Amino acid sequence: MIQNITIHNFKKFEQFSCKLADRISLIAGPNNSGKSTLLQAIALWSEIWEFLDRNNSLNGNLVEMDISALRTIPISSFQELWYNRDTSTPITIQLGLDKGNIGFEVRYQTPYKVEVGPLEDTYIGLRLLKEKSEKAFYITPLSSLEIKESHFITSVLQIRLAHGKGGEIIRNLLIQISEDEEKWQTLQSTVEDFFGYELLIPSGVDPINARYRHSSAENANNLINGASGFLQVVLLQSALLLSSRDTIFLIDEPDAHLHNLLKGKIYRLIRKHCSDTNSQAVMASHSSRLIDEADEHNLFCVTVNGLKKVEKKLAKNMSNIPNQDILHAESFRRILYLEGKSDLDNLFTWARTLNHPAKSLLDRVFWVATAEKDAKNKGHFQVLKTRVPDLMGLEIRDSDGKEHSIKRKGPQGMEIAYWNRYEIENYLIHPSAIVRFISQKFSNDKSKEVEKQIRLSLPGALIDNPLSEEINYHRVNGGKRILREILTRSGLIIPESKFYEIAEVMEEKEIHPDVLKMLDLIEEQLGGDPYDLIT
Repeated sequence: MIQNITIHNFKKFEQFSCKLADRISLIAGPNNSGKSTLLQAIALWSEIWEFLDRNNSLNGNLVEMDISALRTIPISSFQELWYNRDTSTPITIQLGLDKGNIGFEVRYQTPYKVEVGPLEDTYIGLRLLKEKSEKAFYITPLSSLEIKESHFITSVLQIRLAHGKGGEIIRNLLIQISEDEEKWQTLQSTVEDFFGYELLIPSGVDPINARYRHSSAENANNLINGASGFLQVVLLQSALLLSSRDTIFLIDEPDAHLHNLLKGKIYRLIRKHCSDTNSQAVMASHSSRLIDEADEHNLFCVTVNGLKKVEKKLAKNMSNIPNQDILHAESFRRILYLEGKSDLDNLFTWARTLNHPAKSLLDRVFWVATAEKDAKNKGHFQVLKTRVPDLMGLEIRDSDGKEHSIKRKGPQGMEIAYWNRYEIENYLIHPSAIVRFISQKFSNDKSKEVEKQIRLSLPGALIDNPLSEEINYHRVNGGKRILREILTRSGLIIPESKFYEIAEVMEEKEIHPDVLKMLDLIEEQLGGDPYDLIT
């Protein structure tokens, strides 16, 4: 069994090292995070081992390998295997097995030819491996079924499974399983347990006829008429049964096409099969249902430095992170959480008026609109932090009429700050700025009506001193509501998303000190060297 793995220069991984659980490892995370790459690295290690063994080339010398000999990873050029397509240094993949560390290297020759051989410090392990081979079996999710399916040899079945073409050979799998009475009964029991169907023994070789029925009293249906979840279970269970004992199963999205109620069952099926056959499964998924089913010591996520054991809550959060967020975090290494786009517009406009250093940062920052519950934002940051260890974050929240400390710590690397006033729009409520905005956008007559409504709406003390915090008005009244009422009573309808245009006409002396403090915090928390790399 695989205990650990070290990878250099393979696909997404420049350097990667991790430990795996003894029997079942569930690797959670969003798409394009490296889950499938890890499975493919193990598959490539297994392929090289079999290739060298078939050619009696385990003596330490490099051997030429043609691209046609690569069966489990679909590529058009060997260059596609290299990190950043930089073929100047070899790919190395080393597995720590219970019989020792065994590694192989791949040296680029041409787009269609490489040289492969064992790493120098693994010869002893190779001799032990030859006595009891560790072979990987790569299983991808179901693809659509062929209308007709001819008979294929076993090696073709494994290649097409690895290439995501299980729908082309599912009937072949049934033919092979049906030749072993015990395995066939196991498959039938699984189908009965999951769906209540009866799977019938297939017949013929060109084409193969495979059928099922809902009960013994009903007519049989052609397999092609089966629902995708049913066919996924048939494919996965057949692939498991096709293999021998002591197999390393590499299973990509085992729960594909399945209803939530069946996802836990498929996990338990794989776990039991591995226990019965002394095998190991490394599974990749972003299913929260599978995450619930997994034990804590079996659950991992992919980080830039290797696999990391994670709590289920964090693993679930990882499954919901958009790929674009990961890409932005990797590029900017900084993230700003705001309650909406208008907040960013206000902050940028004020920074420009004040000529504040945060101006250039806010002009290009990776920002995310926050949810009402800050726990979700902290979870989002923690997930991205596993991918980008030097990630720094700042969340700016409205106080919403509640008492908060101005600043508090979030997860490591993240600060959470609150406006003193009810919300950011409260800092737009400066009579002179509002009147000036209306005068420029509409007319002097409209500005006079707005000025009248301001005097009817705001306390006199705030009209005389708009920056004052001596009265509690701005702590308990929302700025958007105040502005909306003033404008509506003046006969004006301006979308809230356009309120930031008031900030555009504000003079430096009209901008509240709280705004300057928040811009300072943005520069302090999110400024720095990472932005020097961005053009």
